[in-house]
Amino acid sequence: MKKVALITLFIVSLIGVGAAYLFPSSPPSQLIKAQSQQDTSI
Repeated sequence: MKKVALITLFIVSLIGVGAAYLFPSSPPSQLIKAQSQQDTSI
């Protein structure tokens, strides 16, 4: 289960970085950033 969680977190962070890089001011990138922060806090 830990491997799956790490892979999922890696993919989510990749998507978040990509979205933040392509669309720095778009709401989706801010949502992804908030989601990734929640994932790291858990």
